[in-house]
Amino acid sequence: MPGKGKVAYQIAYAFTSFSPHETPPWAVALWAAFNQSDFTDPPVCPLPPSGELPARETRDVYLFHPRHAFNRSQQDNGDVDGDVFFMCEDLLTNQSKAQGEDYQWISHWSLTLIPRFGQYQNCNNYGPGPPPGGAANTCLGNEHFWVGHEATLGMGADGGQCVLPNALTGEWFSLPEPGRCAAGVTPDGKACTWTATRVKTIDAQCLLKHAYIAACQADGRAPFRRAKDKFVQAFASDDQAEGGCPRLDGP
Repeated sequence: MPGKGKVAYQIAYAFTSFSPHETPPWAVALWAAFNQSDFTDPPVCPLPPSGELPARETRDVYLFHPRHAFNRSQQDNGDVDGDVFFMCEDLLTNQSKAQGEDYQWISHWSLTLIPRFGQYQNCNNYGPGPPPGGAANTCLGNEHFWVGHEATLGMGADGGQCVLPNALTGEWFSLPEPGRCAAGVTPDGKACTWTATRVKTIDAQCLLKHAYIAACQADGRAPFRRAKDKFVQAFASDDQAEGGCPRLDGP
């Protein structure tokens, strides 16, 4: 949008004629390096020099989700910087109405995983629960075992799959259902790759009442430090007078 402090962009597209079943000369080189297996069997981050799987680790992750939708499998999560980025970006680009219709609560999870990361999947929709009792959420991607990872919005080296940390934008993780550990099982990278325990859930409206949108606007871009302070305090306390938010019940 034009105006003080803003830039207007203009993009022009040029289209050539299309002939079915024919590859134009200019496209031959473009497709020469195409490797179909990169899409059907996406690469996993390489093992360390020892050749051993990296040791499991525990990370704090967050998700903005519909009320009572606590199914973790086939879902995307962010660390605190990644989730703050996600919320601020949507709010600052006037998508808050869509968020209000589809997302109402924010949950903090303790995620234990084997950090050999696979392709980050873009997951949408919310099934009522994990299989076999409920439908799995829908994801775009072909990594079905390893936890997926990227820098937030892919704004990192090579999208950030194997690069951590991404201090300016934060981290995003996707959790494939076949990699989920059964109850009481610890991730080992052989039978399963991840498990998660819910720490606290809050109502997003509580966070917004603490001037969260104004903090996003004041920051203007990542890293959203003011917004992050409000986000962290909302989970640190249940007292709204202290900037906290009451915890909500769930499984």
